[in-house]
Amino acid sequence: MKKKYKVTGWSIVTTVERPNGTWFDHTITDFPEHIGIAINEWLQDYKTTEEENIDYEVKWAKDKVEENPL
Repeated sequence: MKKKYKVTGWSIVTTVERPNGTWFDHTITDFPEHIGIAINEWLQDYKTTEEENIDYEVKWAKDKVEENPL
């Protein structure tokens, strides 16, 4: 069985614009539990979809190489 990707952590990054037009990034790691649960569930679905896309792209590339070897 092929080893899949694993999400080991995440945070929320915001870009904050000051009144003078300058900006800075702010990383938020402390938030309500219900938000963390929802994001964890969404990330699992997202990761699975990305893995399926990567598997398809790798298979497609292998097929093309077999069709047209150098």
